[in-house]
Amino acid sequence: MKAKTYNTIFFILGLLTLLYMVYKIGLQVIWNNIMQTGIWFVPVIGIWLIIYILNALAFKEIIFERKLPESNLPFKLTMSGYAINYITPFIALGGEPYRVMKIQKKLNTNKATSSVLLYNIIHIFSHIIFWMVSIICIIIVLKPGLMALLGCILTFLIFFFLLYLVFLKYKKGFLII
Repeated sequence: MKAKTYNTIFFILGLLTLLYMVYKIGLQVIWNNIMQTGIWFVPVIGIWLIIYILNALAFKEIIFERKLPESNLPFKLTMSGYAINYITPFIALGGEPYRVMKIQKKLNTNKATSSVLLYNIIHIFSHIIFWMVSIICIIIVLKPGLMALLGCILTFLIFFFLLYLVFLKYKKGFLII
């Protein structure tokens, strides 16, 4: 089968899955939840849109080559990759092979695989930094009690150690034994 046929089949399967989930949850329940969220629904969707755009720009920087004529390819891959990740039972394991398969047509397989791996490493790295900054903000703004402060410091140290491991492995290569 051709790639277009696979794309069509998977699109239909995804659409049917979405429709089944909406059916099982119920339109009224979904609508009630949106109404309960109130005005905050718009900023939440807006923030996630910004996050996905930034993820797509990061992915574009990683895979950027003059050979890629589709400038919106990273955005398509970001959105569809995350959608696949969210519907697979093994979160974050479905979208990555899909991304590799899609960009290996434009790049070679090694470059496609390393690009997706690097994107995920940077993505995890950014989450660790986000949480470290959040912990500092919690300590400064909320001035937690002794036990919470110790928990914050311990968590910060664990994240710091994880960052150290990432830098250590990044210098030597993640997949080099």
